Amino acid sequence: MLRSEEIRRMDFGRRRMSPRFSTRCFLWRIQELRTYLFTFMVFYLLVCTEGSYSKTCDKNCIFGRCINGTCVCERGWAGDQCQHCQGRFKLTESSGSLTDGPVNYKYKTKCTWLIEGYPNAVLRLRFNHFATECSWDHMYVFDGDSIYAPLVAVFSAYNLMNKSPDCSLKVPSAEPYWFLPNVKPDGQSLGRASHKVVVHGKLMWVIGGFTFNYNSFQMVINYNLESSTWDIVPINGGPLQCYGHTLALHKDDIYMFGGKLESGSGNVTDELWLFDTRSRSWSLRTPSPGLQVQPFAVEGHTAHIVDTRNGEPIMVVLFGYSPIYSYLSHIQEYNIRTYSWSVAETNGALVQGGYGHSSVYDSSSHSIYVHGGYKALPANKYSLVDHLYRYQVHTHTWFILKESGLARYLHSAVLISGVLLVFGGNTHNDTSLSNGAKCFSSDFLSYDIACDEWTVLPNPNLHRDVNRFGHTAVVSNGSMYVFGDFSGVILNDMFVYKPANCEAFLEVDLRQSSGPGVRCVWIEERCVPWDSSHANDSVPASFCPARTSDKQCKQFSDCVSCTANSNDCQWCEDKKCISSSSNCTVSVKNFTKCSVRSEQVCSKLVNCRSCLLNINCQWEPQHEAWFYPEFLCFFTAHLCGEGWSQVGDACLRLNASKESYDNAQHYCKNLDGNISSLTSARQVDFILDELQKYQLQEKKLTPWVGLRKINVSYWGWEDMSPFTASTLQWLPGEPSDSGFCAYLERAEVAGLKAKPCTANTEGLICEKPVVSPNLGVLPCKIPCALRTSCANCTSQAMECMWCGSTKRCVDSNAYVISFPYGQCLEWQTGDCGAQNCSGHRTCGQCLEHPDCGWCGDLTDTGQGQCIEGSYRGPMRSLSRQSRERGLDTSISSREKGYDWAYITCPACQCNGHSTCVNGSVCEQCKNLTTGLQCQICLPGYYGDPTNGGKCQACRCNNHANMCHSSSGKCYCSTKGVKGDQCQLCDSENRYLGNPLRGTCYYNLLIDYQFTFSLLQEDDQHYTTINFMATPEETNKNLDMSINASNNFNLNITWSIGSTGDINGEISLIVIHSSTISFCMIFYRCNNNPISNTFLLLFSQISFSQHSSIMDLVQFFVTFFSCFLSLLLVAAVVWKVKQTCWASRRREAGPLAVEPCSGNCAAVQTLLLSLPRSSSGAPPPGQCGITIGSALIETSQQRAGDFKDKGLSLNIRKQQHTVHQGTCV
Repeated sequence: MLRSEEIRRMDFGRRRMSPRFSTRCFLWRIQELRTYLFTFMVFYLLVCTEGSYSKTCDKNCIFGRCINGTCVCERGWAGDQCQHCQGRFKLTESSGSLTDGPVNYKYKTKCTWLIEGYPNAVLRLRFNHFATECSWDHMYVFDGDSIYAPLVAVFSAYNLMNKSPDCSLKVPSAEPYWFLPNVKPDGQSLGRASHKVVVHGKLMWVIGGFTFNYNSFQMVINYNLESSTWDIVPINGGPLQCYGHTLALHKDDIYMFGGKLESGSGNVTDELWLFDTRSRSWSLRTPSPGLQVQPFAVEGHTAHIVDTRNGEPIMVVLFGYSPIYSYLSHIQEYNIRTYSWSVAETNGALVQGGYGHSSVYDSSSHSIYVHGGYKALPANKYSLVDHLYRYQVHTHTWFILKESGLARYLHSAVLISGVLLVFGGNTHNDTSLSNGAKCFSSDFLSYDIACDEWTVLPNPNLHRDVNRFGHTAVVSNGSMYVFGDFSGVILNDMFVYKPANCEAFLEVDLRQSSGPGVRCVWIEERCVPWDSSHANDSVPASFCPARTSDKQCKQFSDCVSCTANSNDCQWCEDKKCISSSSNCTVSVKNFTKCSVRSEQVCSKLVNCRSCLLNINCQWEPQHEAWFYPEFLCFFTAHLCGEGWSQVGDACLRLNASKESYDNAQHYCKNLDGNISSLTSARQVDFILDELQKYQLQEKKLTPWVGLRKINVSYWGWEDMSPFTASTLQWLPGEPSDSGFCAYLERAEVAGLKAKPCTANTEGLICEKPVVSPNLGVLPCKIPCALRTSCANCTSQAMECMWCGSTKRCVDSNAYVISFPYGQCLEWQTGDCGAQNCSGHRTCGQCLEHPDCGWCGDLTDTGQGQCIEGSYRGPMRSLSRQSRERGLDTSISSREKGYDWAYITCPACQCNGHSTCVNGSVCEQCKNLTTGLQCQICLPGYYGDPTNGGKCQACRCNNHANMCHSSSGKCYCSTKGVKGDQCQLCDSENRYLGNPLRGTCYYNLLIDYQFTFSLLQEDDQHYTTINFMATPEETNKNLDMSINASNNFNLNITWSIGSTGDINGEISLIVIHSSTISFCMIFYRCNNNPISNTFLLLFSQISFSQHSSIMDLVQFFVTFFSCFLSLLLVAAVVWKVKQTCWASRRREAGPLAVEPCSGNCAAVQTLLLSLPRSSSGAPPPGQCGITIGSALIETSQQRAGDFKDKGLSLNIRKQQHTVHQGTCV
């Protein structure tokens, strides 16, 4: 991300002349013997590049010399081409120029110029080109020799002033014009920004505001609009100096609320002060005791005192920024009579508040118009907006009007003749690449209320620069008065805009009765200014030009915002916002028919504490990013449960079933509720809206409500409240004696009717209390504003930013609005470093900070101390409470052995460890230090040797020879040993041992392989790795195999005892792999480990055991055992086979089977047993057996069922000859 803005060149010169201001330059004088101008620039930029800049001299060395291919920069310049300024410059010539370099600045840059003038001379600066990022990068100009001198200018963005225009004017009354009033006296103390003004009678009261120097600042001044004179109002007591507050006039009293206090830690206050214009005195208004509602402390808000419907005056406070609750969307109301605060419950469009918006009150329509502002977005982002809202005071309703198209904040707005006039402001879009938006704007816009149209008017044509923000504007006698501003300098000028006069229009033609920035209407043959009372609730008015179909409807994602705006939108059933001219089956065109969804309200809350203020919302992480979790405000749906709707502090449920009152009560109790007691207007409105939705679907409900007849003349709600505590009312003739229970008969008039409790009706309404939010939700973090040190401020990445010059911690999304006038000289989001001058130990570090100087001793060794100071010498605090400092040259007097350096450091910078030869070369570094300036410790030692510091030996428990030169963290040389002092084993990676009394090793099992690498940056210090292998048998050798990715040198040592004494060593040179065998002679104790050490990059190692002598006895025993086992198995198998064959032979079967042709029949011959006597013997003379044959069918039998297994092969091969009569 490269910066397109730059400071290119600025010329300066000296003249002996009176101090004055002009459009091209600014001049000033200081009452000293010599004139100094101290300019200080701070530029910050995050650089994202794909590679580094080339360090060769292929490019020109702009402010340096090319030595050995590298640009060696001159003093005060840096960069690969010496193209960026850095450090401090002292300019003594009578004229000249200064520049930050010929190219765009690309990184954090701090440059300081000290211009020394002649006695009583006036310094004149002329900017030829100047451009930085608005509100982030600044150039500071001090009237003196340090940042402790009065600040006179803070330049940012594009600050080239235009040439004086032609001041000739034609002044007909029908044309608008700008002019400069003849104001006197013109005192410097009047200049201010972010102040507030009110007009009371002929006086314009100006209170508070920001300025560079509060020594002569007057809190209260007034301007006489008739005589054009200023009056300083001396007042004792009252509020502290502040800016970003509000003023509101009620009768003779001015109410001042909120704002940022300039004294102390820059806190935002919630105090309400009253200034009595008659007695010119202040009084603090504290809330009435016992009230629970306390006001929010805000800045950048607006306020108006209005009358309620009953005529009671209240102060309405809109939006603002709170350091605790971030950007507020609340409307705070202060009751002037009761001294009480409250937060209004608004309806209508869902709007989002911000900082630095403008607002005007239209008394004819009782509406407040709010434009622009600086607002926060989810994920810690922010943006300028061009929104325009209208807030109806009596109904607490928001409407969204047409955007201006030009976003801005810290601008001004007034209302004249029905036209909203917006001037100036900061319009920068806060990106590194400019798209033309100005940091200081002179844009002049008008908004025609009657036609809902914006117009860009010509800028003021005055002979001065009118680009500005932080100014104010008021209306008096039909003219707009603009006072004060910030445009790099704080000015006290005033100019006036006189719009066209409606009385100049003579024709009854509405097209002619309007001009730039004016709207007129013809009434009773007179042309008078238009106001909202002439609108007759018709906006745009009938005389406005026809408007084309607006495409802005798609930007609204909720029903109320879609229908409560001037874009003529409608909300469709598919939850889309479209133009009313588009087709939609079921649409809502009036916001009163919409139900506000709680999730949409929660989504607009961007701060944890503001989110938890709403009982329906919860602060939860959306997703876990690699750098920080992103939190958002979500709707807590479980507070009521599915099917329920939260309305205030109650959950309501409308059921369309037809039930009696008793059954309805039973139904609600089963849901842990009761029939609803509609005692609040909000609940009634919600139910009526829901019933109307049923009517759109042609279904009418008449639901039961929790209202019953208690006695003859008293009706009460189920929660024991009286009937009068509701906006519902009885229909004419009700309640009748026909029933003791009530139901809602006519929703359109909120009418009730009585009915018997046993009768049925369509619908019922249940109610239950809201469940408490989840108590397990993580609490909110400490707000940035309550963090008091840089360390705890920047502990959470991207959340907070620390400003070292003001000692304040601010939200990252509020940095710009926290320091709108460049009050922060330097900020940090990560590494804090030293927070005051005494924390810098070298002269180089000291002079990098604009508030510091170097008080060096005279020993010519480079020692000294960094203290606050100026070019003339050190400075000390005037008091403990004050930040002001005074010159004290006695601290650095040569009589005390010190010398003061502010522009450049002394030539000899050996940090007290050596003297210099040739003025700047350290002769010999002592005290265990080394380096060109003896600024680092020798290898093996650590400490901070700068400015006389000491070095000490590394403490690494004999596991490292080197450690970090500053922190002392050891670079452990044995892999598996870790800790700042190498005192731990890496047990997470299975390393065992005790490094305090030995070492760490990896237990490698036999026949397992271990792979490791030494490719990481932290592995470069490893020289040793230990393994332990426990042999499983004592009569076998142990082989160790090593394979590496590269050739390496290997040194192996081993130990076989528990003492760790080395028993042997092997060295191998330039090998790629190796196998080493440890014979049994190397170890004599059973189960003793063997360890080895070596060095390589990527390796695999394993241990294995095998026998070297064959055992014949074991061989033959194994052989014969196997042989006998095989014989035994064969015998068992043969015996099983014989048993099976014998069993089969004993089975009964035919003697013969003679198949017929075709194998469908056969003749089967069997041996038959003949009948016998009771004794079992056959009868005498007869045989006991006989042979018989039979013809059988074989088509359903398998061939194997009747064939002899032994003859089956022959039977399949034979072809039987068919004889006639043998087989049928």
